[in-house]
Amino acid sequence: MVAFIGIAVGVLVGYLLPFSVPVDYARYVSVAFLAGLDSLLGALRADIEGKYDVLVFVSGFVSNAFLVAVLVFVGTRLGVDLYLAALVTFGVRIFENLAWIRRDLITKRREALQRAREQQAESELQQDGSETTSPPPIPSPSR
Repeated sequence: MVAFIGIAVGVLVGYLLPFSVPVDYARYVSVAFLAGLDSLLGALRADIEGKYDVLVFVSGFVSNAFLVAVLVFVGTRLGVDLYLAALVTFGVRIFENLAWIRRDLITKRREALQRAREQQAESELQQDGSETTSPPPIPSPSR
């Protein structure tokens, strides 16, 4: 809940305070944003899988940001749009993590609904007083 409040406050402050990114830094900011989003979705996926480690998250965030900054800097110096490679890579990873999270949430929701249906059917049987019993045995034919 605190995270959502922090996000809401951040969006509100960003909306109310005028801020623009200079054109010279637009490439850096765009890939830094995608690197951060990739790290956050990767951390969320790891948390859902039960594999989250704060050291892995922080080191991945810092190393991604550093590598992207170096890639954009070198590309700018060479006159080549190397930042596009980072944009594509982070874009693919973001969509893969988002797809995995979505599938996991749908699967968990379906399983919860199935369990609820089974519990409801079981409670209805108990309320009716009719337990499921096996049918009487079929007599064997006499010779």
